Amino acid sequence: MAEAARWGDDELQDLGRRLPWGALHFRPEALGTFAGGPPLDPAGTDHAIRFARASWRYHGITAQRLAADLAGLPARLDHVDALVAGGVLGGERPNAADLQIGSTLSVLLAVEDLHGLLTGRPAEQVARRWFADRPGRVPAGAFPAGWVPVR
Repeated sequence: MAEAARWGDDELQDLGRRLPWGALHFRPEALGTFAGGPPLDPAGTDHAIRFARASWRYHGITAQRLAADLAGLPARLDHVDALVAGGVLGGERPNAADLQIGSTLSVLLAVEDLHGLLTGRPAEQVARRWFADRPGRVPAGAFPAGWVPVR
């Protein structure tokens, strides 16, 4: 379990930062939904663009890094599914790995472009079991065509 929690911290957690901020770069008006409101108006979108750019700098996000993160996501999700199959995740009560990995996957579910990779697999259940739906949705089509792998 400790090894799985460490893996979640080392291999998965940064994707929970880079992929949503990456998607928001392309759909900045969606930032308003993360506060429980509607998509932003033009003035709010101007602010969101500046905020997203600052977040890209802070997290070291580039288009190349996003494309690599997206290309590597299916293998990471397969690893989560294997952790569930092995009984490391998804037990009767949450452990540190459930919380570490589930919280990151919960954030990734806010990016609708990623639903095709997550929906219907054990990794999705790890996210939804311990973390209720949260506000915030980046509509499908945020990432450029061809960047998100097809499952």
